[in-house]
Amino acid sequence: MLAHSIRPEFLNALFGEDDLGVVVRTHLHIESAVNALLDILIPIPKELPRLRYEQKLKLCCSMGMDKTLFQPLKELGDLRNLFAHNIDTKLTQGYLDRLLASVSPNDKVSISTSYETTRAATDENLPKSFTNLEPKGQLIGFATWLNATLDILQEDARCRSKSNVPNSN
Repeated sequence: MLAHSIRPEFLNALFGEDDLGVVVRTHLHIESAVNALLDILIPIPKELPRLRYEQKLKLCCSMGMDKTLFQPLKELGDLRNLFAHNIDTKLTQGYLDRLLASVSPNDKVSISTSYETTRAATDENLPKSFTNLEPKGQLIGFATWLNATLDILQEDARCRSKSNVPNSN
């Protein structure tokens, strides 16, 4: 993935939270990005009925989103549901292993490379490898990758929609 700037409000919302907060806020930001993508892809999005999160993901795939993103996005929604329905849930390595297992091998490389680049630029005292982070740090890295990926998809969709506008000449 190309270098992409991450909005500071996104990172600030995640770093300042406990497990419940980071999972719920991650999902809120990601679902908002999915909604924004649909708003770009669909000519009249207000005509859609109210859709559940998984339905939105399937619609994005039907509109051209890389299908390898479906499972990581769905797993994030499933993790959010675990936390939303049981406030005593703790973010464990098992949850992160399941989340990361849903990511394609190429995207795993992107996540690790992004972490290593960020670590080198910010704090070399952090663990050398993404996989050595605590679960919360791994979730933040995963969420940062997903958010940047969705931002890039939005930019691409905007460019495609502009190029498809009929010339009025």
